[in-house]
Amino acid sequence: MRSGLSVASTVQEVQDTARVLGRLYDAVECQGLDPALVACIGLHANIPVFDGVAAKDHPVDQLAELLGDGTPLADNRRFLLQALLLEAIA
Repeated sequence: MRSGLSVASTVQEVQDTARVLGRLYDAVECQGLDPALVACIGLHANIPVFDGVAAKDHPVDQLAELLGDGTPLADNRRFLLQALLLEAIA
């Protein structure tokens, strides 16, 4: 398997890589990839594929800041990401 997907990857390479990811993981987080490529991965992986959900500018990060319950921000982010993953695979 290639170390990463790019726009230069063939359609067959993307499909094959997505199927392998689907066998190995319950969900995949993509960052910095073209949205069409992420959609293609999601179509062939048969698992939830998130696009940038762990990025600092994603709404999940903003929600973590709003929790403001005295828990460190990094913990709030982790809890929200775990909840999102659990909801997607449940």
